[in-house]
Amino acid sequence: AGVKSGQAMVTNGGDQGIDIICRAYLDEGDKVIIPFPSFAMHYQSAGVQGAEILEPRYKEDGSFPLDETFDLISDEVKLIILCNPNNPLGSIIAIEDVEKILEKAMEKDIAVLHDEAYFEFSKTTAKDLIEKYDNLYIIRTFAKAFGLVASRAGYVISKENNIQELLKIRGPYDINMFAKTAILAALEDIGYMENYVREVMEVSKPKLEDFFKKRGIFFYPSRANYLLLKMKNPKEIMEKTRSKG
Repeated sequence: AGVKSGQAMVTNGGDQGIDIICRAYLDEGDKVIIPFPSFAMHYQSAGVQGAEILEPRYKEDGSFPLDETFDLISDEVKLIILCNPNNPLGSIIAIEDVEKILEKAMEKDIAVLHDEAYFEFSKTTAKDLIEKYDNLYIIRTFAKAFGLVASRAGYVISKENNIQELLKIRGPYDINMFAKTAILAALEDIGYMENYVREVMEVSKPKLEDFFKKRGIFFYPSRANYLLLKMKNPKEIMEKTRSKG
């Protein structure tokens, strides 16, 4: 990731990073801002803590609700979760907008979780803001571009003192030896991952987008390795694709 070793913490999948940060910042009745839609684990981890979830909605074109998010920032809010690129939309939040949120959040002592699960595909990261903002936490995973879903391998990036606090919450035995071995093997062959990402983003996804365009099927422009569609007959299409294996 290009950070100091003390600025990263390995987790049991990216999900554990989300869970630990929610446990660190949220208590019963606290407010958390999670722009809608977002990754299911964000809601689950915040909900388990008993937090009140505020959901500014993404716009119809898939763009980020910056003004609506700003309006919800208050003293009662303890955490803001930004999914970038968004899951399931695939759209990007400009890093300039992320920094605007970080600045306003820091004034009110609010933590910001920047979920970069699809970073390898989007190339969009807030990593360069780590030194500048004490309230920034970045989540990444080996489940997507590296394909290590079942191994449960992820990591958090933040300031060193933040990582030290999170390590008090993460259990000492949470990372298994299979995950450690898989991570080291993956890092020894970054080129393999980069070739896969290139094939997905420059060959396969454009081919799929062209297929949908020719058939008049709406999809949101995506900077990740997936597309969200709007279809009139999804059940019929699901049955047809199942019949084709």
